[in-house]
Amino acid sequence: MTRRSSSRPSSPSADEINRFYSMLGDGIAHAQTAEQLAVRLGFGTGENAKRRVRLLAEHAGDYNLLIVSDGDGYCRAEKPEDCESMFARFRSQIQRMSRRLAQARRLRDLKFPGEQLGLWKQEK
Repeated sequence: MTRRSSSRPSSPSADEINRFYSMLGDGIAHAQTAEQLAVRLGFGTGENAKRRVRLLAEHAGDYNLLIVSDGDGYCRAEKPEDCESMFARFRSQIQRMSRRLAQARRLRDLKFPGEQLGLWKQEK
């Protein structure tokens, strides 16, 4: 299997993040989709444009900006409850990834039994 090269853009600047943050509505009722924000930010349409919006949201925390992403859109948190659906989604993702990790380790141990197994068990 060949490794795909990443088309992930570099980390956004503080100015880009602040511009993004200023375009967000306050509260879940005013959430905007990644596609809507991409167009407003001049990124165009399509998956790469939405990926850039997700990257901005991801890096906003580096500047102490709380952006709520509830799966349907992005907004600034207006009250603590605005964050709950985002937290629930994060917990679900953690559980899913934990199951995938356990499965991958189990399959690795089945595929590569023996002496190497002792070395790999140390990472758990």
